[in-house]
Amino acid sequence: MGPRLVPLVIVAAILGFVGASAGTALAPEYPRLWNASVGLVILGGITPMIYAVNARIIPVFSRRDWQRPELMATAMILALASGWITFFGRTGGWWFVEAVGLAAALAGGIAFMVSIITLFRSPVTDRPAPPPPYQGQVPIDRIGIQFTRLAGIWLIIGLIVGLMLVLWTPSFGRWELVWAHAMLLGWFLSMASGVCYHVLPRWSGQEWRWPRLPMIHLRLVQLGLPVMLLALALDTQWLFFIAGPIQTIAFLLFAANVLPQAKGLPTIPRIGVTAASWMLIIGVTLGAGFALDPVNHVTLRFSHAQTNLFGWAGLLVCGVGYYLFPRFAGSALAWPKLAKIQMAVLIVAVVINATIWWWYVSRDPGMQTWLIATGLVITLSLATYAAIVSKTFFSTSPSAVGSSVQLQRNRTTQLMRSRA
Repeated sequence: MGPRLVPLVIVAAILGFVGASAGTALAPEYPRLWNASVGLVILGGITPMIYAVNARIIPVFSRRDWQRPELMATAMILALASGWITFFGRTGGWWFVEAVGLAAALAGGIAFMVSIITLFRSPVTDRPAPPPPYQGQVPIDRIGIQFTRLAGIWLIIGLIVGLMLVLWTPSFGRWELVWAHAMLLGWFLSMASGVCYHVLPRWSGQEWRWPRLPMIHLRLVQLGLPVMLLALALDTQWLFFIAGPIQTIAFLLFAANVLPQAKGLPTIPRIGVTAASWMLIIGVTLGAGFALDPVNHVTLRFSHAQTNLFGWAGLLVCGVGYYLFPRFAGSALAWPKLAKIQMAVLIVAVVINATIWWWYVSRDPGMQTWLIATGLVITLSLATYAAIVSKTFFSTSPSAVGSSVQLQRNRTTQLMRSRA
């Protein structure tokens, strides 16, 4: 992999968020854009972002080198392509194009998993790994690894389900939601949990306030998510009454773990991670309402999706990215004042837009203009984020962009000062 590939994939993944937010904003005028945009943000935004970040940090922590870097590069490129191909296929109603996009996504997922497996089967190098910030972090790291393994399993399951639904849709159940929840909760949230449990104490310099909660969180996810997907697949209400509370408790435990850690982060990442955690709580609360009162699913479905896609996922990508990407680039964050404004606008716009979606569906279709306007504000905010990240990466030399990432706060500070 060349030194520019990971930064290019990261920026392209952010543009996937931009395109998807614009699609959901225009969905009241063009309904097909809704499902197309959901596919774009999951396949062309979240997934390549995870691949790119892992391409840089896994070798650092594992003390191993990619054995087939071209396969990892292929996974990232296929992920980006699959998101946009699926988007255009769903927008135009062309099932064959959508099938090509989802097949590319599955091929990319397999390439990613094969790359990970071959990496961990390779010998350990003699370079030192970042040490744990304190001794109690060692068992938390093991939990983080279990979450990332779980994420990989759900990635393949979700991609297979997505491709299956283009070729054949069962006559029962809500399988489009099975796919969305397998990818968002199984793939993205499990991966985010694993990464957060691994890196947050290294970034913040703080111990976990409740070190036993991560294991409880893991067990609840392992139990609750399969039951939730089974409930969606069979459209069985009593299973929702079991899975809903389990999932809600699991997500709340994750937020309770992350919020105290976020206080130790630098200001800009702290805003993003903290706001993302609260968006997750809001999204979980709305989801729990679906389990208890199915009527709310109709009126709050779009609010739930906007809160999770651009509130929880979007703000987490912003918060983590503002900490991590300057360290990938080996330079300071570009336009830090604009970064604060960007996240403030995104927070406010997501809350207003989600509220208007509820009002639009349940009360007043005349709110369509405001719905589109606030959705485009989300798009503008994410486009600003893409510009900031691009400036951070590409204002430096190729050698700086390709430099090794340092995840320990004190070492990063020393590196920055020496370059200054």
